[in-house]
Amino acid sequence: MLEALDVLADPASDAGRERAAREHVGQVYADAEHRLADLRRTTVRAESSRRACARR
Repeated sequence: MLEALDVLADPASDAGRERAAREHVGQVYADAEHRLADLRRTTVRAESSRRACARR
């Protein structure tokens, strides 16, 4: 990821490397969004389970 950001920050980088770097950053971002959604679902399930146990 850092290498991709370095490529994007370098005004002298060629178009092919820049395109690949943008794709890589996009993939990392999409993966992070998926992981965050999974974490939110897990948190909701845990909270629901905790509330159910507290009612018993």
